[in-house]
Amino acid sequence: MKIKFEWEALDPQTMRVKVQGGWLVRYQSHSGGVSMVTVPDPEHHWEVEISQQMLDMCRERLEKLERKIKDPYQEANIRGEMEEEIQTLRKLIEQNF
Repeated sequence: MKIKFEWEALDPQTMRVKVQGGWLVRYQSHSGGVSMVTVPDPEHHWEVEISQQMLDMCRERLEKLERKIKDPYQEANIRGEMEEEIQTLRKLIEQNF
């Protein structure tokens, strides 16, 4: 999986880069001090390239979870975690077709 980190200069001392959920902003003062802060941006999404091998592994994991979640004896908290992972895997697979 490749995640692109491309810094964008906003001015001579301020740069930003897209990160999950928003931006990482870096400011360097004239004296050389550096500050970094995250700024939320709920509309931002990762640009991810996934290999065919990784995509196949995601499909296998999804199939396994979909079978396992049908077990009526699964605890509620485990079922919730599996449902979250299933949704994440489905989105990942859909985005890479």
